[in-house]
Amino acid sequence: MVRRAARFLEEGAEANRILILTFTRTSADDLKRKITQLETTEASNIDAGTVHSLALRILQEERALAATGRVARPLMEFEERCMLLDMPGNMIDKRERLAAFCTAWARLDHESPSGWPTDPADRQFHHDLEDWLRFHRAMLLDELVPLALAYLRQEPTSAYRARYSHVLVDEYQDLNRAEQVLIDVLAGNTAEFTAIGDDDQSIYTTFRNAHPEGIVNFPYRHEGTDARTLTRSLRCPPNIVAMANAFLTHPDTDRLTDRLIDADESRGNAEVTIIRWATLDREVAGLARFIRWYCDSKGCSPGDVIVLSPRRQIGYRIRDALRAGGTDATSFFHEEALESDEAKLKFTLLRLFTDTEDRVGLRYWLGSPTPRPAAYRRLHEHCEQSGDSPWVAMSAVLSGGLTFTDSAVLRERFESLTAQMDGLTGLLGHEFVEAWLGAPGNDPNGKLTDIRGMAVRICDAEPMVTPTELRSKLIDEIVQPEIPTELDCVRVMSLHKSKGLTAKLTVITGFAAGMIPFVKNNLTPSEQHRSMQEQRRLFFVAITRPTDTLVLSSAAQVRTGEALQMGLALPGTRYWRRTAPSPFATQLGEDAPEEALGGDAWLTDIGVP
Repeated sequence: MVRRAARFLEEGAEANRILILTFTRTSADDLKRKITQLETTEASNIDAGTVHSLALRILQEERALAATGRVARPLMEFEERCMLLDMPGNMIDKRERLAAFCTAWARLDHESPSGWPTDPADRQFHHDLEDWLRFHRAMLLDELVPLALAYLRQEPTSAYRARYSHVLVDEYQDLNRAEQVLIDVLAGNTAEFTAIGDDDQSIYTTFRNAHPEGIVNFPYRHEGTDARTLTRSLRCPPNIVAMANAFLTHPDTDRLTDRLIDADESRGNAEVTIIRWATLDREVAGLARFIRWYCDSKGCSPGDVIVLSPRRQIGYRIRDALRAGGTDATSFFHEEALESDEAKLKFTLLRLFTDTEDRVGLRYWLGSPTPRPAAYRRLHEHCEQSGDSPWVAMSAVLSGGLTFTDSAVLRERFESLTAQMDGLTGLLGHEFVEAWLGAPGNDPNGKLTDIRGMAVRICDAEPMVTPTELRSKLIDEIVQPEIPTELDCVRVMSLHKSKGLTAKLTVITGFAAGMIPFVKNNLTPSEQHRSMQEQRRLFFVAITRPTDTLVLSSAAQVRTGEALQMGLALPGTRYWRRTAPSPFATQLGEDAPEEALGGDAWLTDIGVP
């Protein structure tokens, strides 16, 4: 993409009329770095970023949000639960409708992102959701694209309708229909439009209604498209390519195309091993020992290793075991710094200290540790009738000037909040962080370790950082953590996060039925089939990360408490639950290992101390 943009510049295109879009912040930052390395001063003027950041810019620059009365205060994942609890209906149905709302009600690739649903239940949900968001002066991150699309469709005079002469989009298969149509509007009928994608790597059907049909149907939706197919793998050794091709062509895989990957036969094969451990405890300890041995014996750095886990609990344990053995490791899971309830509350405290009118933050604080939807509904009703903000109303409750049914239970939480805020006034940098999070010794279980580490790094770089600046920087790092492509530590993450990464050694944990693949039981048969196909594409992405070594690992037994914590429906006893090998293990073709090895025996055979 960068080379193509450079060619446009050489041909006389204006840099500020070239738009490059990608799906993740990490990819966008990588693109920007590569653009600045082009041998032309104009390159820095190329407009490069994510689809969501562009949508927000459009809405802000053209004052579209101000006109609608909406506020660009995105909800974090843990805050969305409060929103859904406040709305009527079944939680599973509400989550499904929430995903459809964020794609302008285009659930499938062939549907039009109209922005308004036809189903009465969907309409009621749409109404209730917008009411909640307007009152709380907030919006969903994924709502930015439908809002920008609706605005541009109704504003033909917008400067963005004719701003770009060249539009380039990466990972097109990860875009839902609303995002695809927004880009179509930006490209118009005159811009040269380049889309790059791979339907076999479409892994966001469940989360975002992004379907593999999007990239396949691109030529049919854009008349005159010159379709080119790139098949040569420059990353994977021949046997990995053969395994991937066997998996893609297995009868259980539904594919839209029949193309396969070509291998670079001049390079050697990768080492591929399938391991079964007696217990999860043995797996965690054994993999940590193996990774340390691998780095020492192969002469590579920890940065040459990635560990992919379908459950963050397993990933965290491996990360901690590596650290305990002296190997630096960092994990990258969604909003992981806010994994614990303690961290969520501390982060909400920071939000409210820097903005007492943050209505979402106050809603979460008042609803912790139990949601209290009935009591909060009465506070909400009072505010709607009086015009008071929730903070003003709760201040009146605290002073005794206002009471309503159940106000006493909210008053106790609000009193705790104001008492904690009083101790933070006038502090900056490290001094503020210590007062806000407390001393590390007061956090023996490490519930605040991640968020403290982020805050300390920010303060080290800016010793006099204000609480408001700290909040802003923390939000950026928590919501969209950048996964460095060059980092001298073992990177531990979900399979989804591995897209675009390469490593000498890739370890995939949780290679057991119920984790890889994972399909929810409460889906209809057609939904289960669609989810399974996405799980197959996700596994394909994961096994094509390594350049030298691939390890597929699982534990035969998991402690019952851990299995329940990870949401695993496994048979077993009061103390232990039993897993079965992943069905994918027998679908990798002739180049895959015929048998799984016992973990402890494997370590002994290869000489791991």
